[in-house]
Amino acid sequence: MWVIVLGINSQFKRAFHAARELGLHVFLITAENNVPDDIKNLTDSMKVVKDYEFGEIVSIIKRQLPDDQITLFWTLKDQLLPLTNKLNRYFDSPAKFYSGPLISICKNKLMLRRALEKTPYNPVFNLYVPGQKNPFSAWSGPKVIKPLLGYSSIGVEMVTSEQQVYSAIERSLSVLEKISHEVKSFDFSHEYDVCKTLLVEDYIDGEEYSVEIFANKDGIKCLGICEKSKMPPPYFEEISYCMPGRLKQSLCDGLKSAAMKIAEVLDFRSGMAHLEFKCSDNKIILLDIGLRLGGGGLTHELIHISSGIDAVKAVLAELCGMESNQYLIEKRKDIALLY
Repeated sequence: MWVIVLGINSQFKRAFHAARELGLHVFLITAENNVPDDIKNLTDSMKVVKDYEFGEIVSIIKRQLPDDQITLFWTLKDQLLPLTNKLNRYFDSPAKFYSGPLISICKNKLMLRRALEKTPYNPVFNLYVPGQKNPFSAWSGPKVIKPLLGYSSIGVEMVTSEQQVYSAIERSLSVLEKISHEVKSFDFSHEYDVCKTLLVEDYIDGEEYSVEIFANKDGIKCLGICEKSKMPPPYFEEISYCMPGRLKQSLCDGLKSAAMKIAEVLDFRSGMAHLEFKCSDNKIILLDIGLRLGGGGLTHELIHISSGIDAVKAVLAELCGMESNQYLIEKRKDIALLY
């Protein structure tokens, strides 16, 4: 069985080791020219491409792998989820990968807000569309302006007064224009021009946590809750992580319940997801969902250090239709810190 890995990040070296330990053949397709030797040594085949273009990747696989080989496509990069889904469908792969609708909902922030509109986990939000004079009826406090599609907080702006709104909108749209080619593949709805439409949400002043969940045939399991600290506003980058989070049991239960409910609403059935929340005034508000191993390639390692759960191997086993529960067994209760 071959797993075709699209994209590379040296932080995910553990993924290649896990594939080897599961007895998989690894074919790496990457746009990076300087792949580390230790990663190369963990692959059976590798091909450097200029761009991740569907037709070219199909041709590479047909040329280099026999027709009778079972192929499963997997990615370590958020931006390549739609392509990976398309390749799995084209090759009629048995891979248990995220569905196209789930990928689209989790990436398009407006679609996500609409999907969760009957839950208590949405902030108050409005839309800014081209030509609109005011994205909200009345000023009610600090706002966060977000592109509908994006990644790594690119184009996200915080404003603390109504006078700051339009300059922040201009900055966000300017950044979005530069990355538009990278996010267009997620635009399945075509309801709005994703390069000119922004989400305007009430700013939540509270502590931030991430919840890592895993789903297989036996249901959904919470693998851990990570406490995070960020740079002071208006910046949004994390600067420290603590797994498990130092929080009261009631909040821990609330976060787990929120993650499970959201997964149920979105019909999340297989693999791992990284959910980011803010908690304030007894409210738990969802910020974002990543359909991947933990954010930034970090929290799945913190899970392993603190509990012994091997989320990487569990994800690969689930992708390939292997038994994954054996890698989800908690072996210790330690604290893992990262700065």
